[in-house]
Amino acid sequence: MTSNIFDLARSGTVDPEVIEERGRDSATRPTWLGLAAQAALARGDRFAVIRYLREAVQNDDDAFLAWASISEVRHDADDVLNEELDRVGVPRM
Repeated sequence: MTSNIFDLARSGTVDPEVIEERGRDSATRPTWLGLAAQAALARGDRFAVIRYLREAVQNDDDAFLAWASISEVRHDADDVLNEELDRVGVPRM
């Protein structure tokens, strides 16, 4: 995994479901879910953003793997989306 993958996810050119599938059985699944959330945000799919990030932070032991993506999404999100993320337990970075 390289830093270019974050740019690719942010571009929205890759389907978030493809990114999610790539991380299905990965030990770094939260990272892949965070990337899928970034791709979903780029495509305007707010519900998918919430779903991906909520799943990414479910396990406290490896939620840190999604922090970079959470930070990016939180920065780019509007107030309403940030409030929804607060409600489902996605931390503010």
